[in-house]
Amino acid sequence: MKIFSSDGSFRATAIASCYARLSEVFDETEEGHPPKKDPGTQLTALEHRGLVYRIPEGDSRDGLYYLPSAEAKAFLATWLENAPASLGRLAKKALKPRKGALMAFPLQETEPGTEPDALHCFTTDWSPLPAACAIAVHPHHKLAPRGKSLPAFTGTYARHPLHGDLMPVWAVDWVAPDIGTGVVIVNPAHCAADLSFARDVGLPIRFGLVPAIPGPDSNTWIEPPVIRTGEAFRTGSPADGLTHEAASARYLSVLTEAGRAQTVTDYSLGARKVAEADPATGHVEPDSRFTALLDFLDTFSAAPGSWMPVLDREAGALEVAHLVCLSVDCGMPLPDPGKTIIVGTTDSNINGATDSPAGRLACLSSGAPADSLSLKQEAMDQAERFIANLSDAPDLPTLSDKDVAKGAKRSRKVMEHMAGAEPHLAFRELYRLQRDIKRNQGVGKADMVSFPALAYVMSGKGGVGEPNEVRRLLAPFFRP
Repeated sequence: MKIFSSDGSFRATAIASCYARLSEVFDETEEGHPPKKDPGTQLTALEHRGLVYRIPEGDSRDGLYYLPSAEAKAFLATWLENAPASLGRLAKKALKPRKGALMAFPLQETEPGTEPDALHCFTTDWSPLPAACAIAVHPHHKLAPRGKSLPAFTGTYARHPLHGDLMPVWAVDWVAPDIGTGVVIVNPAHCAADLSFARDVGLPIRFGLVPAIPGPDSNTWIEPPVIRTGEAFRTGSPADGLTHEAASARYLSVLTEAGRAQTVTDYSLGARKVAEADPATGHVEPDSRFTALLDFLDTFSAAPGSWMPVLDREAGALEVAHLVCLSVDCGMPLPDPGKTIIVGTTDSNINGATDSPAGRLACLSSGAPADSLSLKQEAMDQAERFIANLSDAPDLPTLSDKDVAKGAKRSRKVMEHMAGAEPHLAFRELYRLQRDIKRNQGVGKADMVSFPALAYVMSGKGGVGEPNEVRRLLAPFFRP
């Protein structure tokens, strides 16, 4: 089991630390892992693909930023559909999903007979698509000219996927890198912002939708913009005369069949800062959180198995979304989405409670992780009693084959609760086991041998005892 935790509350940290200790006790060390991938090398590869952009020195946000690829974001949407309902609800709140289509606009061929790169645009309204006349990219896009005032023509053309017209690609300051794909379809007759831009730079303003068919009479001429109304007009295809809804469906069907469009749910991930760059030397220093994400994926890649992300309710979905996208863009295996602990909010009126081992244990034991929690003095007192009764060098019995055969039945219940993401119920069982051991009330030898390790997992205190024996007794119940 591998642990990934979003930076966040002390409660999430306490739970993640508990499960990390569980891995420490029960995971066997595996030899022969391939060397970890260098974060700097990964950054260079991502930047070469246009997935990392630089904001120059002098800007308050200077540095290198990662933007997930269109493929990664499309995969994320599918991944979240298969994730636990709790994670799906969290994502819906935190990531502001929008349903739409991802469309590919091939760049003009540089060599005859080759399939060129494409610009991918996310859009929620493609009903006037045939009339689109240009593409706009964010200021830091790899096609954007450096050192020019914006808007600026990039010198590049893209092909319209429906009919192959050449569309100029412009770099503009009104396209945000982290909204959609940072690439926008410009359709002046059908969007007020596009109309203003077209008039500024001299783009044609053509209609793909009209409320009524115009003719030579100026009284029939249409004033832009026409937005999500009317019928398809002058498309050069059987779509002419269709309602805007029917035209949208037809364009999407044609492009999907051609492999140039797909319906997707887009998530607002934001741009993630992944490195600082020294303007004098050009040296790039990867951000510590970016390095941590890569380390987790490297570890999982070397030793695939179950994982358990521990997520703060407010920030966790965004953290896991970046992890999923990064795994796709770096070509690394992706962990199982089904093992997730969602952590609710915690209020504490006990000064300094969360800075102590007892306070961290109380965070685990006072309620289900997803529930909002008000940390009480009673929970602190119980945690302090539990820790006070632990020994750094427990005196343990020797197990016979018969003892092993009987099994550590009570410890197994603790493990089952841990595997079920119920550390509060695991502590309840463990607290009773400690009480009965202390009172010498019929606790089996196997449970006595297992107890110190489980107490260490739960609290971080006390001696582990005999880890090999504990693995032999409880390893079958370890994987969540």
